[in-house]
Amino acid sequence: MSEGRTWLATVLFLDIVDYSTEDVNQQLTTKLHFQTLVSQEIDKLEEQDTIRLDTGDGMAICYFGDPEIMYPVARRLRDDFSALQNGSGYSYKVRLGLNLGPVKIVEDLNHERNCIGSGINDAERIMSFAAGNQLLVSKSYFEIVSKISNNYSTELNHLGLRSDKHDKQHDVYELVVDVVKASDFPTVFEAGSTLKAKVSDAEKFDPQIIERITKEYVKYIKRTEAEEIIRLSVRQANNINELCTFLLQAISNTDDRYSFDQYLKYYGYTGYS
Repeated sequence: MSEGRTWLATVLFLDIVDYSTEDVNQQLTTKLHFQTLVSQEIDKLEEQDTIRLDTGDGMAICYFGDPEIMYPVARRLRDDFSALQNGSGYSYKVRLGLNLGPVKIVEDLNHERNCIGSGINDAERIMSFAAGNQLLVSKSYFEIVSKISNNYSTELNHLGLRSDKHDKQHDVYELVVDVVKASDFPTVFEAGSTLKAKVSDAEKFDPQIIERITKEYVKYIKRTEAEEIIRLSVRQANNINELCTFLLQAISNTDDRYSFDQYLKYYGYTGYS
């Protein structure tokens, strides 16, 4: 890639939350683990199309290939970092920002390729608006990928304008497909006439968790039917396995049932077999 010209790059900016407050030994442990997780994903990208930048408390990845390729990378990384909160031995969180914008390629002091330009600056600012383990996406990136597939419109929620420290406004979208582990579900859910759980002597299913499942389920069944099936299923189910089975059996299309089953298994559930 020649220097001097302007490139349109997809930039994923990652930042370890509260990294600077850790002692040196903990910083080293966190950074090595972070780099391992990120490398597992970005090593799959074409090396000539990828520039990695160590930012001290995180990393920026500039990718010059198909912009759509970086979305599943960012999404899987968000899931990987979220999964650390479930007894992995690592408790750090990472903010993620994804942007599409102009950059220039330059040579740094170590004679390695580096990137400069608004594309990477805006990616950092988009990231700065995120909470721990949250993926935010710029409007420029969303407008490109949403023209490729309608799935992006269902997974990315428009949050609106955010102002950075220079009072520049950025239009931001949030990944709303949550990581839901089986451990997030209590074993019993007592339901009334709505999806809102009643308090009982036993633990209950969190209504927010049911809402997340619903967001995936409506991809395979009409919303009105899906919500009714879920309402009836949570009333009858004694545990998460039964709930999954009820929901899967209500999907008539074999391919759709398989897809939803894979979604459940990915997050640690068992259900229809």
